[in-house]
Amino acid sequence: MRRVLHTTYHTPNRTPTCEPIYMRVGYNIKAWREHLGYTQAELAEAVGLTRTSINNIEAGRQRVMLHMVQKIAVALTVTFADLFADVPTCEQEPIA
Repeated sequence: MRRVLHTTYHTPNRTPTCEPIYMRVGYNIKAWREHLGYTQAELAEAVGLTRTSINNIEAGRQRVMLHMVQKIAVALTVTFADLFADVPTCEQEPIA
């Protein structure tokens, strides 16, 4: 039996989105994660999410709450502001 997925959700963090802020944050998370050599699975384990959630966040398909952005920033050893930057600056050394 095939399961039909609906795109209308009632909880804020499960709303499908293509809003620029989520796409920017997701792009920056992916850029920093790859720069630091982490897999999606490793980041997911560090912050208590699934690998699929990390994939959806990086693609801008899943809204992410601020406290989770902070946990991701800590796991990646970057600042909270780094994840909201217009252009990721992967040339910078990670903040210890």
